[in-house]
Amino acid sequence: MASLNIDPDFNTPGHPIFQAADGVCFRFPWEPLVTNSSFFRDLTSIPLPPCDDPDTQEVIPLLSATSIALKLVFQVLSPNKWPRQKVKPFPYEHLEEVFIIADAYDLNAVLECLYKLSNDPFVVFTMAMALRDVAKIELAAHAVMRAAQIHPEIDFLLWIKSPVARAKLHRLREYHKTHITVKLFKHKAKILALSKYHLFNKSCRREPPCSPSTKWDNFCSLAFKEITRAISFIEAGHGPQVIIDAVVAGIGCPTCAGRMSQLMSDAVGSARPGTDGILKLHHFEPWF
Repeated sequence: MASLNIDPDFNTPGHPIFQAADGVCFRFPWEPLVTNSSFFRDLTSIPLPPCDDPDTQEVIPLLSATSIALKLVFQVLSPNKWPRQKVKPFPYEHLEEVFIIADAYDLNAVLECLYKLSNDPFVVFTMAMALRDVAKIELAAHAVMRAAQIHPEIDFLLWIKSPVARAKLHRLREYHKTHITVKLFKHKAKILALSKYHLFNKSCRREPPCSPSTKWDNFCSLAFKEITRAISFIEAGHGPQVIIDAVVAGIGCPTCAGRMSQLMSDAVGSARPGTDGILKLHHFEPWF
């Protein structure tokens, strides 16, 4: 028999040898597999074919598994050997291969482990979605709603595995991104004007002063006027960027406009509804 390409991290003598579809082999004990998978419980009851070479251990092929995904599976099933910090961020492009292994070999326990072990909100959400556990999905959705963007690989995987869940997630994210609570915005914007920006007096302090400087005594005077304008745009249903652009468009001094834009951006970010409230508002929409 030709020499085997055995992964050095999984090469303990005496363990059975499992071979991925791309030829990489892993020595891994039966116990975690038998405990978590009916496939491997059944496999242990089937006698292996006799080996021509008595000194050579038989190889068990797992033709639905790539070596990258199979290694991750063996990592998460070996918590004593591979503590949490060793389960490194997993490349998104290989997550589908993990799902294939879980489906082919009845290893949903791996998805449960990744849900618990991963610090990546997208991996956590995707695992919860694959497990079709609504409680886990909604717990994971909080961080995903707040994330800047969904990675294309994750978005494609969600579209393949559960288009209904993907559509709902996008609706929740869009609501969190665009909806502004007027009361929170007004409160936060005025506090920012008084505390964070109150020293920005006499418009922008440029020398010579900018042309609109005679229109207000200090930056708070300008801010309070523009906060009132911003609220009218919010109540009209406009999104954050439209509101900010419209407010600063009437300020002639670029420095003052930049400062006002930052104030409005900070206030808008603080006035978004909480993720708990968004989930409650959309609770009637199914995930599947």
